[in-house]
Amino acid sequence: MKTIIAHDYLASPGGSEKVLEQLAKVFSKAEIFCLFKDNSIAFNKKLNAKTSILQKIIFSKKKYPAFAFLFPFVVSATRLKADLIISSSHSFIKNFRKPKSALHICYCHTPFRYAWHMKEEFLQGKLLPVRIVLGAFLHALRFWDKNFGSVDYFVANSKEVKKRIKEFYNRDSTVIYPPVETTFFTPEKKASGDYYLVVSRLVPFKRIDLAINAFKELGKPLVVVGEGRASAKLQNSVRACANITFVGNVEADQLREYYRNCKALIFPQAEDFGITAVEVQACGKPVVALAKGGALETVVEGKTGHFFKEQTAGALAKAVKEFERMKFTQANARKNAEQFSTERFRKEIKSFVESRQKIFRP
Repeated sequence: MKTIIAHDYLASPGGSEKVLEQLAKVFSKAEIFCLFKDNSIAFNKKLNAKTSILQKIIFSKKKYPAFAFLFPFVVSATRLKADLIISSSHSFIKNFRKPKSALHICYCHTPFRYAWHMKEEFLQGKLLPVRIVLGAFLHALRFWDKNFGSVDYFVANSKEVKKRIKEFYNRDSTVIYPPVETTFFTPEKKASGDYYLVVSRLVPFKRIDLAINAFKELGKPLVVVGEGRASAKLQNSVRACANITFVGNVEADQLREYYRNCKALIFPQAEDFGITAVEVQACGKPVVALAKGGALETVVEGKTGHFFKEQTAGALAKAVKEFERMKFTQANARKNAEQFSTERFRKEIKSFVESRQKIFRP
């Protein structure tokens, strides 16, 4: 039986790539396919993924969003031939063509956010002619996304995404939470540190600007781990702030030390799930999080973190002050994180796929 794991693209490592890595381990004989990949990234090299024609077209992997209008056309023209196809999708890849006899299970990180639940945020601030053109493109993209898919069964990475799948596609789904390396991310008894931490791809929708503005006001140390197309803009905004430090991407061992020694992870975005919020809890540390999205499923108010309700720098700054008057234990954070382990993920996804293979009829 031939199996293919299809992923949108491999431009920068993130939560969806951690899921892909575990899928590749569960289905070790599967071929991996993606639209394009950045071969300069070590993570991408070891996956040995096959790519589409976009690999030859997109010369600058950092500027790939400029080519996004091509993605639906390439996906629509892509026919994957296998008995079992598992797509790991946060945008386009799930709409490839397949043989009628093939079973397609989609692990959905989210329906494409810029076409659906974040459309207005994406268009906000753009010039009127640009808004009109992009609005028309996104309207067409929504129609294509909803009506031309080949998915037989959806798996959602959270209850939040399950609701989106139902709302946007009118499809049912099963929730299987993403894998977290709880055997690697572990507490350190003698951990000490006076800084707060952000770990994220630095792209606009992650709202790292809120964390930066809040800590400009607070004057407390903040370490930002990660890179992305918003890196330069964010770093320029803190040139006069000695309390905010950008360290770029770091190796796993170093990331674990940042987790272990921080006061708390700052989580200002509405995530689909949010693996970093669980990784830091696995290291015994709490989270100060926006009370929206996946954080509501991974953070326990008063036990493993503290929520703020308004997505503003002022609300976050206030929440940090409140957090510092509260008490948290390593044990509570660690216990909460253990329910999201990689072993649990592998067992659940393998069981789900095998059960659907038994009942699938093309």
